[in-house]
Amino acid sequence: MLSQEVLKDFSKFGKSIFLSFFIFIINFIVFFVGFLLPIELLIITSICILAEFLLILYAFVKISRINKKIVDENFNSFYTCLILSFIIGLIGSVIANSISYLLYPINLFLSLTISIPIVIIYSSMIYKTWANLENFFTKNKNAFPDHIGWNAADASGNLKQATILFIFSFLIIPIIIGIVLSIRGYYLLGSSLKKI
Repeated sequence: MLSQEVLKDFSKFGKSIFLSFFIFIINFIVFFVGFLLPIELLIITSICILAEFLLILYAFVKISRINKKIVDENFNSFYTCLILSFIIGLIGSVIANSISYLLYPINLFLSLTISIPIVIIYSSMIYKTWANLENFFTKNKNAFPDHIGWNAADASGNLKQATILFIFSFLIIPIIIGIVLSIRGYYLLGSSLKKI
């Protein structure tokens, strides 16, 4: 069993994941009804992005605290991959959007040629992130009360599978399945860990 202090940090991490889940759902709904209310869409989306950014920072602080308190190769790899994927995603989205904006009218093929490797690198890093978290919870499932470790491992597995499907986002069926797995994974991970 993990110490009460570590379990408390896991609970706070779970709460931030749970809140991020609801913000994701709000963004998802706003995306589909946004064409009706463009000004309101911009305001709601901006608020959601700011809230999600703050929750991510809060989650990073909790994960960092947990990482300092426990000695586990899988959790340390999860923490490292999470930070790297965040940095790659941030830099990659700036590069991809800039290139797409600058080159779209001129050469769509060149724009896609540059953007696709960024997506693949980012997705592989996210895949490693969730795989490491799944391995951590699988290995340490009995260190958590009730079935929380089992549920967290299952949720991390869903998020890992969703990442693979998002690589094929140019196909409709994989993206739909990926969204469903992401929703289930984030909900299950957040709701399980916040119960600690």
